[in-house]
Amino acid sequence: MLDLNKIFTDSTPSPDGIEPYMYELGIPSDGLLMNAILMTPAGAGPHPLVVMLHGYPGNERNLFVAEALRMIGCSVLFFHYRGAWGSPGKFSLANVLQDACAAVDYFKRDDIAKQYGVDRSRIFVVGQSMGGFATILTLAARDDLKGAVAIAPYDFAAAYEFAMSDPDGMAQLRAMSENPCPQLSYVRPGIMQDELAEHSKEWLFVRQAGKLSGKELCVIGFNQDEASVPALHFDPMAAAYKGNNFTMLRMDGDHSYSGKKMAVARAVCAWISAKA
Repeated sequence: MLDLNKIFTDSTPSPDGIEPYMYELGIPSDGLLMNAILMTPAGAGPHPLVVMLHGYPGNERNLFVAEALRMIGCSVLFFHYRGAWGSPGKFSLANVLQDACAAVDYFKRDDIAKQYGVDRSRIFVVGQSMGGFATILTLAARDDLKGAVAIAPYDFAAAYEFAMSDPDGMAQLRAMSENPCPQLSYVRPGIMQDELAEHSKEWLFVRQAGKLSGKELCVIGFNQDEASVPALHFDPMAAAYKGNNFTMLRMDGDHSYSGKKMAVARAVCAWISAKA
């Protein structure tokens, strides 16, 4: 049972003697081990698990949301994709999607779930920006998740299709693809643009609406977001979503919701508490 009253409060001694803890892990993906931490709450569990997916390149890690989720009773996994921030391997958008599923698969294993006190039937995915992109596509691809929260999700495919008819947009996309971030070890220069040329139709958020219908999804958007502009990145998907399982929250704020950190943490905790 999650307890929203415990958000932003330190834990008291657990009656069973099991206190909050942070494990350093290696999450397997395609034969490599991604750098990860697992934050567990007080008590033996089993607890719901939230898999956190960071954005591009990952400067914003949303660990304040992770801590808030742990305070209310969730275990939280945070990891770096292959080729990101010291994790072995190479970075690409396709690998990000594979890595997100690999992280879920790891904790779906009976032995791993028992070892860390995870309730395999209550696994959520939460991601921001590129992590929101991976969150939406992961939820669409799987039927074994309890739900997902996409914070300022960035629809790379929609951005690519828009850029095809906008010279300035294409220049920005090319610059992002051809000027690599030092925190990332790419498959090759220009890989992201090549991937979008190949996969944009299948990766479009609006194309996921049918697969998402009936699944629990919350999208949090920001009115002053100049990166994940709602009208381009997720409003079309919201309009196509069928059923009562979709929640759209809109707040004032920029792409990093710099002045809304606590509001976002509370919103994520409240939504997951209601669905868990």
